[in-house]
Amino acid sequence: MADSGSGNQVRRGAGALSVGARVLLGETAAALRGGGSEEKTKRRMESYAVRLGGMRGATMKLGQLLSFADLLPEEKAGPVKEAFAVLQADVPPMDVETMRSAVREALGPDAFDAFRSFETEPIAAASIGQVHRAELRDGRAVAVKVQYPEVAAAVDGDLRNGKALFRLINIMRRTFGGPLGNDMDLDALFAELAERVREELDYELEAQRTQLFADLYADHPFIRVPGVVAELSTSRILTTDLGSGRRWKDVGAADEELRSSWGEAVFRMTMASLSHHQVQNADPNPGNFLFGEDGGVTFIDFGCVKHYDPRFVEHSTAMAAAAMEDDPAALLEAMVGGGFIDPDDAEVDPEAMMEWLRPTYVPFATSEPFAFSHEYVSDAMRQALQPEGRVAAEVKRVRFPPEYLMLERVILGMYSVLAELGARRPWGEIQREIWGQREAATEFGEREAVWREERAANRGGKREPEGTKAR
Repeated sequence: MADSGSGNQVRRGAGALSVGARVLLGETAAALRGGGSEEKTKRRMESYAVRLGGMRGATMKLGQLLSFADLLPEEKAGPVKEAFAVLQADVPPMDVETMRSAVREALGPDAFDAFRSFETEPIAAASIGQVHRAELRDGRAVAVKVQYPEVAAAVDGDLRNGKALFRLINIMRRTFGGPLGNDMDLDALFAELAERVREELDYELEAQRTQLFADLYADHPFIRVPGVVAELSTSRILTTDLGSGRRWKDVGAADEELRSSWGEAVFRMTMASLSHHQVQNADPNPGNFLFGEDGGVTFIDFGCVKHYDPRFVEHSTAMAAAAMEDDPAALLEAMVGGGFIDPDDAEVDPEAMMEWLRPTYVPFATSEPFAFSHEYVSDAMRQALQPEGRVAAEVKRVRFPPEYLMLERVILGMYSVLAELGARRPWGEIQREIWGQREAATEFGEREAVWREERAANRGGKREPEGTKAR
């Protein structure tokens, strides 16, 4: 067991985290707003990324959000993205004795007797825990995620004062302007983010959610979710089957077709989970993906999961469908129904609403393959977040429900992943397939259709389990 001095040191570190977070994010805000050369901005961002990498908890999660820099001004995006890429992968691990102590405290003094082998060097280290490869007595290969001691205190310190989160939001407001800055309810936004971050501390909840997705995608041809070893999982230890595949840093060398297949798997997982089960894995960090040589993807982290009200999904789907079909009247009707527009506001211009959202749906407005790129994502999101002229005036009428925050976080994260992969597919046709409006659009679609038919036959016609029922 770690001695009391070590524990006190961790607690002192946790107590200081909020102060450090405020200073660090304040400096980041200044760097994003300030002038200077690209090289100077890059050096600043690298320095902040290294310092964030040594922190734990909510602040680290915020740094990972910043690593998706497609929304930043062009002259800032490159340096920020490059510097914060480290936060999408590994952070400094805890020492071996601290790790062993944490495992024994969670699973009992004889915890390591359950394993034939247990590698002390972590295979991944993230914001609130690190992962070790191990083998059970029966030979089953597993991944054991161990939560950092005292990380709950660090997260609670960040969220109690709220300053670190609000500072990041203010960075975004000052950088982007537009509807994100003017009209979103920041109290509701903070509450939504805080709830998701706190939930990530509860590995028992993550185990339930991981198993939910494992059940939803059991035996899927290209979407893989490791199952949970329940008897070796607690609120601070999560043991699952060991996934395999390339890590994010290794995908760039693959050919275009393989990268497009990975992108399609990510897209189908993201959008089908929403449409069919009203739930999404809400952490878009690509460090949570393992990329298989057959084009499949293993999803390995379900600490941040969002369950949506079916009515919200219904109206959001109607909005997306109207935007894809370039139908302003239907778009306005869906926005009113979803609470984005006051039904008594008869002055809203549907053409302006359509002009505002149209760039976001360019990949889906055609039946032809579309290749995602960083240029497209940056331009489309900037137009959405910084509308001009009459469109900007009309967008001020829009109200953003709190659920929309997490949905947009997931979608923008997916866009960034697809852009990094340069994934090329007929996305509009795939989306219509997911909605049940057309037959399989790709080879993956054909394989998935067979899988769904087999599942339906095995269930005897019973419905799929609903994601909203497992919380």
